[in-house]
Amino acid sequence: MKARRFVWMMAVALGVTAGSGAAHPRQDSATTATTVTDKQHGEREPSERRQGQRRIPKWWSDASERVELGISDQQSAKIEAIFQSTLPAQRDRWREHEKLEPAVEQLIKDGTADPADVARQVERLHTLKAELNATRITTLYRMLRELSPEQREKFRRMDERREAERRKSTDSHVRR
Repeated sequence: MKARRFVWMMAVALGVTAGSGAAHPRQDSATTATTVTDKQHGEREPSERRQGQRRIPKWWSDASERVELGISDQQSAKIEAIFQSTLPAQRDRWREHEKLEPAVEQLIKDGTADPADVARQVERLHTLKAELNATRITTLYRMLRELSPEQREKFRRMDERREAERRKSTDSHVRR
């Protein structure tokens, strides 16, 4: 169970969610969070289309979380560089996934496509999901390697606290 939460925190930390609604990103100030948009093309990320504009929590640059974790300026800069190094490819994969998913759903709904074509499209869709998840997890792993063992333990506790808050929030929405 803890491993699953940790993996989920990795997803949240990198801000690429599959629209499951399981994560409730923090609403930090513009200086400590990145809006998920393609500023060059003016496009909104697919997750924004589903959830409205979201912000990606950047625990390595958020002032209060940096203090809590004891993150230095140098660590923050290295972690940001790691994050930025994977972002363009992740965005491209996510866009492809978001275009392919409804196309596959339509193929299945129509029921007229060649089963081999459907199988290829489904395989591509699942490959994209796997690539997104693998990159998200390995990127967070690389980010956490910049922290000391003590900082990683603090991060783990922060993750558990966020998970408890998320569950409490989710539970309160379900009961209404």
